[in-house]
Amino acid sequence: MLLVDASGGMLRHARLAGGALTQLGSAPHRGIEPDEWDAALGSLAPAPRRVLVANGSGGGFALRFAEWVERRWGVVAEFPAAAAGLSVDRWLSLVGARARGRAVRRRRRGARVQRRPRRCGRPPSRRLSDPR
Repeated sequence: MLLVDASGGMLRHARLAGGALTQLGSAPHRGIEPDEWDAALGSLAPAPRRVLVANGSGGGFALRFAEWVERRWGVVAEFPAAAAGLSVDRWLSLVGARARGRAVRRRRRGARVQRRPRRCGRPPSRRLSDPR
């Protein structure tokens, strides 16, 4: 899978294979014709079977890039709707914040379930280390 971040006039890319990022690189895309992307991305071997793009560069770029990907590798570039208009760093910050919020809520729910009810009328027992 080829991962692409298109923002700030640059295409940043990496191949994800076996859980590792390889073939990291970047190329300008603002003011450059799609055929010139061949120099930066066209030489990736083997050809990617999937291309996932976080597009912060607008709809015009997305259309041109999708056409180029399909012509070059014969695959349809995927543009997640949730990431539209966000660069990868901002998108991943949102994903991380959501995951953290879910984990905190899960812990809180679990803590409520695991708490023991306090017995009324009895003082809490003293700790063994208490010198009294």
